[in-house]
Amino acid sequence: MQILLTYGYLGLFIWSILEGEFGLIFAGILIKKGYFSFEKVYIIAFLGAIIGDSISFFIGKFSKKLALKILNKYQKILDEIEKWIKKYGGLIILFERYLYGTHIPALILLGMSGYSILKFYMLEIIGVGLWVLFYVSLGYFFGNYAINFFNILTQNISFIVFIMFLILILVFANKNDKIS
Repeated sequence: MQILLTYGYLGLFIWSILEGEFGLIFAGILIKKGYFSFEKVYIIAFLGAIIGDSISFFIGKFSKKLALKILNKYQKILDEIEKWIKKYGGLIILFERYLYGTHIPALILLGMSGYSILKFYMLEIIGVGLWVLFYVSLGYFFGNYAINFFNILTQNISFIVFIMFLILILVFANKNDKIS
């Protein structure tokens, strides 16, 4: 939070380009304490996230060599992200930022896939808008509890994704039983 107190909105902007979740939670806390305004936080974080995501997407779209070099760092999750892109297409833009470790490789792969720039920005605007609102609200309404929860969540993401996957299997299995 000290980064935001020291550098203000500029710190939030840079933080939003690079990552963002903790910065947005901290910004929500600072909004509640009266240091920041919601409108400025929303616009600045939104623009920073759009710029950061655009960089990843355009690396995939226009610099295959650099894209492959970056993706090499994400070997363990690339197959899963490719399956998501095949299954959900561009809709992955709406949810990938909530799954730890998938954000950059998903956008690069989407760019490499030849996905339309116009469609990317249509979904990107919705996805980023919801993302900023979600994390700023967490900070505003739940403060330090949100930070502790987010730390636990990121440390146990594999387990949480596994549980979510099991729930989805049960839901779809139940749905298919009703159809039969």
